[in-house]
Parts: sequence; C-alpha cells; structure tokens
Amino acid sequence: MEYRKASNKPRWNRGEEIKKIQDMAALILDGEEDLLEEYDEIVKRFAKATRGLTPAHEADPVMYRDLVEKWGEEPGKMLSTNDQMRYLNYFEMSRFMRGYWR
Repeated sequence: MEYRKASNKPRWNRGEEIKKIQDMAALILDGEEDLLEEYDEIVKRFAKATRGLTPAHEADPVMYRDLVEKWGEEPGKMLSTNDQMRYLNYFEMSRFMRGYWR
C-alpha cells in the first residue's frame, strides 16, 4: 500500500487579485482595449468572491474612472448602517453606472 502526503490547495489571495486587476486596468487605460474581456472575467470572479463589497476603486478601476468622469467628482465616503464611514462598494457602483439608482 502506498501513501501520499496530503497537500493544501493554494488559497485565494485577495492581494494578488487586486494587483492583477490594477495592472490590467493601467494597461487598458493606456489604450490596450483588447484586454477588456479578460479584465471583465477577473473582475467578475473577484466581485463574486468578495460579494461585491470591496471598495469600488479596488474592484474595478476602469468603471470607477468612468463613474468619476460621469459625476465630475470623486465620490466621498458614505455612512454605513453602524455609523461608520466607508467607501462606495463595487455593487453600488455597478448599480449607479447601469442607472438603477440616481
């Protein structure tokens, strides 16, 4: 009988995902539009893993820049339910950009 050593599966690393998103966003904003499909897939996976509650400027820098251009100013911090200030999250940003909330 042969035994094999148990190994841990690599865990999802939030920091690596944010770095990957920001690097691709920088390339896209510099004009490499052919990366948009791959970028969208990464952002969707990240949003699903974090349930859309990550700050918008970390989760999708490209859409966040469009939101800032649309509003004319950067959104400030918002008051959350437990009276603490927080940033606009990805879920809220996607709703604003689609026109669900005004």
